[in-house]
Amino acid sequence: MKLKRPIKSISGIKVRINALQIHYYLCPLILIFASFPVTIISGNSIKESSDLGIIWQEGTNYERLNAYGNLLKNYADGSGAIYYKIRELEGKGAAVKNMERVYENGGELKKTLNVIERTEDSGSVIRWLEDGTSTWGWTHIKRPERLDQITSKFGPKTEQEVQEMIFETLKSGEIIKSKSLIGDKYQYAKKFLAKDGSLFEFSVVVSDRPIGIGRGNVITAFPGV
Repeated sequence: MKLKRPIKSISGIKVRINALQIHYYLCPLILIFASFPVTIISGNSIKESSDLGIIWQEGTNYERLNAYGNLLKNYADGSGAIYYKIRELEGKGAAVKNMERVYENGGELKKTLNVIERTEDSGSVIRWLEDGTSTWGWTHIKRPERLDQITSKFGPKTEQEVQEMIFETLKSGEIIKSKSLIGDKYQYAKKFLAKDGSLFEFSVVVSDRPIGIGRGNVITAFPGV
């Protein structure tokens, strides 16, 4: 049975609200918001309704909160895609503040696979891997001919395992100064177990150019130095 309650007349037309419809539509919303810790946000960093995803961050500090808000502001398109990308990268251990640095360095966070922070010359730098194109990034590295070079030296590897080699090299690899040039590129190398049982270098090259794909973005990766 439908329960209807009349309310005031507007322009001579009596408006009725279906009480069951109110219950049907509002209760789920009430339950959703009740299940999240609410964070009060000041300032103008939050711009769109999709930014309400920020309320999942219970106990977050303001630095992280502001970085999160800025990312939403800079990337929000109404689809919520950037929110899920932030959650994905956080699941891989990337800090939200470093995701914001990807944006500041000219990268495309929505196409980023991971963000690595490392210390160089007593300072913090970020390095990241994007999907890229046939000439740089993951799309370039996963070409059959490049994967063949990698697996011929290190044995069978899944794409995920190759990505992990890249991330480990970015985290703790040694800078190859003879192959690096400030303002152009940096090359890192780390030794991994080769299929013949020896340790062999694996290199990752990142951009250091202030324009283009972004300073810190991975260009390529390959066996050797």
